[in-house]
Amino acid sequence: MKWGGGEFTYPGLAHAAAEASGTTMAAKNLPVEDFRQMLVRNGVDEDTAGFLAPLQADAAAGYLDGDPAAMLALLGRPVTPPATAVRANL
Repeated sequence: MKWGGGEFTYPGLAHAAAEASGTTMAAKNLPVEDFRQMLVRNGVDEDTAGFLAPLQADAAAGYLDGDPAAMLALLGRPVTPPATAVRANL
């Protein structure tokens, strides 16, 4: 996703979280049904998981990409880079 302040990707987020926490982790792309099942196994009810799984696939496909200038105008400040946000919240 490109929102200004750099590109946000799931591998980039996994790298930032691994670096900040000192653990090993990686992003893994799952088919929609596998992601839905993982949500259910982790306590999300069937209806919510069925709603969220396709949204996740759309996000991964780039449907949330936007104009960086629009995000800057909306926030009134530059977007916080993912690595900075992860470090601040661990």
